Amino acid sequence: MTGELFKEYVDWLDRKMRLANRKVALVVDNCPAHIEVPLHQNVDVIFLPPNVTSVVQPMDAGIIRTVKVRI
Repeated sequence: MTGELFKEYVDWLDRKMRLANRKVALVVDNCPAHIEVPLHQNVDVIFLPPNVTSVVQPMDAGIIRTVKVRI
């Protein structure tokens, strides 16, 4: 993913949520592609601090470890 693709996705998601009359929070990690995007009406982008993905997503770390062991 690139920063431009991320911006396009958030724009698309905002349009979709506006049509559905919903508001959502999109929580993203500190991947370089997850760039700051302008404020949207129906999508609130929340950035996690650096190096907390494995802390707040422990299942993610377990799955990654299992895959690495099997390769």
